[in-house]
Amino acid sequence: MNLSPRGIAKIIDWETGGERYYDRHPEWPGEASGITIGVGWDLGHTHAGETTRAWSPHVDKATLEILVALSGHRGEAAQVRLPHVRHLVIPWAAAQTFLQVHCMYSTMLTQNCLAVVSTTIPQHSHSLKEVLLVLL
Repeated sequence: MNLSPRGIAKIIDWETGGERYYDRHPEWPGEASGITIGVGWDLGHTHAGETTRAWSPHVDKATLEILVALSGHRGEAAQVRLPHVRHLVIPWAAAQTFLQVHCMYSTMLTQNCLAVVSTTIPQHSHSLKEVLLVLL
C-alpha cells in the first residue's frame, strides 16, 4: 500500500492550490487551528518533538526553533503569534519533499497498525482497517 506520485500531487493541490498559489509563509486558517506551514502541517496540533523530527531536514536551525515554539498553540493563541512569524519562509521544494517523506512514514505506520490489528483481532480486522485508514 503506497501512495502514488499522483496521490501526493492531489494532496498538494488540495492543501495549497499548487505552486502558483502556495504561500511560502506561515498562515493561520482560523478557528481551532494552529499556525500552518508547508502543505497543511498544523503546528498547533503537533508536539515539539514531532515538529523537530519532521522539519529539521528541511529548514535551518533558527527557523526550526521558532516552529517548535509554535507547537501546541491553537486558536487565538496561534492568531496572536502569526504576525511575529509571518516573515519565515518554507520553500516550495522543502514543502513538497517534506510531504513525500511524511506520506511514506504515514504509509509505513498504517501498514504496521494494520498488521497488528489483523493478527490480534482477525474477526473485526476489516472494519478496524477502515477506521485506521481514516484516522491516519
